[in-house]
Amino acid sequence: MEGNAQNISRTNNDLKNHANLPLLSFITITNGIQSTVHKAPAAPSLTTLGALQSDSLKEALAKATQRQMTLLGSNLAMLDVFEPTNANLNKTYSEWVNLLQGQNLELVLGAYPGLFDPKSKLDSEGLRSFTALLKDKIKLLSISTTPSKLNAKNSSAQSKKTLEYLTKNLNYQGLIMVDDMSELRKYKPGKSEALAMMAGCNLIVSANIDIAIKQTKKLIRKGDIPLSYIETSTKKVLALKHNILTTTEQSGNYLRIKEELNDPFYNRLVQRIYQESMT
Repeated sequence: MEGNAQNISRTNNDLKNHANLPLLSFITITNGIQSTVHKAPAAPSLTTLGALQSDSLKEALAKATQRQMTLLGSNLAMLDVFEPTNANLNKTYSEWVNLLQGQNLELVLGAYPGLFDPKSKLDSEGLRSFTALLKDKIKLLSISTTPSKLNAKNSSAQSKKTLEYLTKNLNYQGLIMVDDMSELRKYKPGKSEALAMMAGCNLIVSANIDIAIKQTKKLIRKGDIPLSYIETSTKKVLALKHNILTTTEQSGNYLRIKEELNDPFYNRLVQRIYQESMT
């Protein structure tokens, strides 16, 4: 979800009150929530956190991030995928993931595969850490709709080769989601989403959902998508929602959300992190 903080908080609260099942609401937090939430306070980058020696300040930032998510009513924190060739950034990334999970935040890895190149000489420690992250920490991964070095011809979300590399070579067993395929012009609306499901995506977020369901049903009837795969995907989605239901709860007054997000404590914390990371 993206936009004004008050609208995000109010929408999440309204949808939660009218839904029979927990909703999946995303906020990107790779460099803080400001990339998603308009006029939100800035946050230190992973590079800054890597230069920071104080574990207590890192933990305080993780707690503050969790509070921001709670105020907004969002239950999934999205981190962009990283390139496992940079040992220092890789270590910082893993530490930050652990701190966020210590605050009961459910994490999403976004924009896979990004710059990931299976032909490059990957740092062995970084690759081990990356696969461990996928196996133990990440239950939902968002795949990019653009081509990648894994498959330069097709959208990553429609590339069986790209998705099989993720599940077989990197041993990822969680949910695979694709969001907003409207920019893909190769196929008619709904067809792109159905092909993404056929390639191996479990969860499709689309403005053309009704047409996408019809197109997916056609592929099921043809035998291109096994019904068992749809059942497995549904169970994975419900399991994630059940876990979220038991760990997250929205609080705060959405009418004062902007003031609460920009509280003086958070701004002082960020300023101190910047200062100590430079020493």
